[in-house]
Amino acid sequence: MVSAKDQGESREWAILLERAATGDVSAFEQVMLRSERSVMLTARRLLGNVADAEEASQEVFLRVYKYLHRFDRTKAFEPWLYRLTVNVCNDIASGRSRGEVAWSDEHEPAASSGDPHHSLTGDEHRKLIQNALGELPEKQRAAVVLRELQGLTTAEVADVLKVTEATVRSHLSAARLRMKRFIEKRFRRSL
Repeated sequence: MVSAKDQGESREWAILLERAATGDVSAFEQVMLRSERSVMLTARRLLGNVADAEEASQEVFLRVYKYLHRFDRTKAFEPWLYRLTVNVCNDIASGRSRGEVAWSDEHEPAASSGDPHHSLTGDEHRKLIQNALGELPEKQRAAVVLRELQGLTTAEVADVLKVTEATVRSHLSAARLRMKRFIEKRFRRSL
């Protein structure tokens, strides 16, 4: 059930998007301020470095500004924004070699006592995950970043990537397997 507060915030957001779509620069700045963190985090994770992520973020918001009037405001804004972000990152990545994928402290997986690399420090663990994520093909990496790190549902990821939910599940399964093998291989080397 949606609370009155959530309905009010949702209505406020819809009004803000409507004003931004009609050219209200102040409203667009508010949309950008509310969205820039998720765009930047997603871009960093997909591209692997801050410089490319900043370039991507700028391009994403240029496209938002240019195409917001075409956005169907009966649908959720976030999937549309993520789709733009993934598309821009794919454009940038196709022109450059893949780098290390960025991982934020707030999304660090908790190590369990049964984890074979439990003895790794937080920084070592993040680095290992970054490298594993960086080895994934673009579609698998995008699915993992959107689903596991950005918290979108499988249906939302499917909408963003313009694939079926079954394809998303397939990408996630293959990505998890590749990451697991990569981590196990790296961990064995360090013993």
